[in-house]
Amino acid sequence: MAVTISTILGQTYSTVRSVLTNVSTGLTDTQSPARTRTLWVLSAFPDEYGSDFPGYPVVTIEANSVTGLMSLGGSTKTATVTATIIVYNSNAANLDTLCDDVTNQIFVTGKSTLESGSLFSPHIDGTTTQTVFREKGKVHIRTMPVTFKWVG
Repeated sequence: MAVTISTILGQTYSTVRSVLTNVSTGLTDTQSPARTRTLWVLSAFPDEYGSDFPGYPVVTIEANSVTGLMSLGGSTKTATVTATIIVYNSNAANLDTLCDDVTNQIFVTGKSTLESGSLFSPHIDGTTTQTVFREKGKVHIRTMPVTFKWVG
């Protein structure tokens, strides 16, 4: 099977989402711990005013880029992949807790799942935090770009 950038991005999204939504070890909703992770870990921010809005927190995963795709010999290829994890929360203190949980999932708890998905050596490339004011109140947002070494 040919390795394409689209394939790598799709695989990266699926693997990172799997780590964050794992039933036994994934993220914990800081505002409603019993809420199912698959409802609030998404590929894009949902319509806040729609009937399917899951409430806060919301975590989005965007597999952004693949650079340096090259052959290591034979059929093995390597690349650098960047995925951006964005955490949205209506409570600033809970935002910190949830972001710490994301970091723990990427570096510790989900390490073997990431590696089985061909993602190695994660590095969080700095974070940014902002607060936006919406009709329904303040939303605290932390953007976490994560770079992986992909080998497949």
